[in-house]
Amino acid sequence: MKFSVAAALAIVLPLVAASPAQKAPTAIRQQQPLADWWREVPFTIFPNHTGWDASYDAVFDPNLKATFNFAPHNFTSLKRFFSGVYSVASTKYDYLAITPLDSVVVPSTTGGLGGVVYMTGREAGKLKGNSTVRVERDAVFAVVSEVNGQRKFTEWRESTNFF
Repeated sequence: MKFSVAAALAIVLPLVAASPAQKAPTAIRQQQPLADWWREVPFTIFPNHTGWDASYDAVFDPNLKATFNFAPHNFTSLKRFFSGVYSVASTKYDYLAITPLDSVVVPSTTGGLGGVVYMTGREAGKLKGNSTVRVERDAVFAVVSEVNGQRKFTEWRESTNFF
């Protein structure tokens, strides 16, 4: 599924430019179609807004298996990593924007709330004191499972050339 220009503009995530006091995006609706859920959730779990940690806790399973590039993570370490990335980006970059480019959503064939989701994107950032803008690619693959009647990421594999 390709994102329309309007949809891409609506979900560009300005990480550094966002105010730390910014409110969390709309509450996550567990029962909506998986494709709609996937379009919303990634922007609720990054620490550039108040309430990101509650969103993270709501959608990641405590038994999460994850990697960021080659580094293995669990529920706690991935959350700590996300928080640290924002802190580093805020101090080193004038801006850092993540733009989703494409996604694939494969709902479970057995019904329920699960499935697999993919998203590719572009990260662009300008280092402070430098006129050069770095532009790199990123991607995420995740397994979404129904855990106690809720959608949860049980596996998260993210890769980027930016960090």
